[in-house]
Amino acid sequence: MKKETFKITKDHLTLLKKMYVSWNDDMYFGAPAIDIKRPYGNKDVHGDIAEMLGWKLTETIDGEVLSKKQYELADKLHKETAKVLQICLCTQKFEIGKYVRQGDYDDRSWRKA
Repeated sequence: MKKETFKITKDHLTLLKKMYVSWNDDMYFGAPAIDIKRPYGNKDVHGDIAEMLGWKLTETIDGEVLSKKQYELADKLHKETAKVLQICLCTQKFEIGKYVRQGDYDDRSWRKA
């Protein structure tokens, strides 16, 4: 059986804390949902992440911008929030640390390593 590991960082938890959650009842019975257009409050997801995490930005004539490396890291962290939220809900804890999952498809089997 395949084991998957994942490390939750302070940055991940900071992003989860700032997410906008509402009730989406567009179909069926409805469910809690994170705002797809503005998950952190604005349309500039990468910029929001940089601000929340206190990143120093590159100053240009047009203002401040993310470097390519910062943009890629913000994108990676944002995409990882789905797994982080699943782990937190499964373990009923929002804690930094290493987690392990048994099996290929069981997202509910996460536990702290």
